[in-house]
Amino acid sequence: MLEQIKQLYPLPFKFLDSYDVEDKNIFFGREEETEALNIKVSENRITLVYGLSGSGKTSLVNCGLANRLGKEEWEQFIIRRDGNFIKSMAGAINKTANSPINHKIETPEEFKKACRHVFFTNNKSLFFVFDQFEELFIFGDKEEKESFAKIIETFN
Repeated sequence: MLEQIKQLYPLPFKFLDSYDVEDKNIFFGREEETEALNIKVSENRITLVYGLSGSGKTSLVNCGLANRLGKEEWEQFIIRRDGNFIKSMAGAINKTANSPINHKIETPEEFKKACRHVFFTNNKSLFFVFDQFEELFIFGDKEEKESFAKIIETFN
């Protein structure tokens, strides 16, 4: 049904799909928010984007901000919990590294070491986006929550 609606009403409207970096030419009307977010991200090590479901947070980050940051300077990781944020983060870091990471990525120190490895081998700053972050609090157990907090604390 959704595909039929998309055929009747072509781009730029993506309905429930979020915009991503490739949609730069059809993403409009959020310039002010994109600029404000860009400033916040450049001034802070951790930036929280929150709002009602369906308000366009993912599109703002994955299209607006991602195009402002540029692929040449930033390595963007879009992390969804998929059962466990720690494992999802480790998988994304391993996948992105230009050369193999030869150690486990489970502890805060191992994450920091792996991120430094990616930073130096890819020659880019790292940018983590935790999509559907509330799932950590809804579905995560105490160990996952504590591990995640310790990992983030290591980078602050």
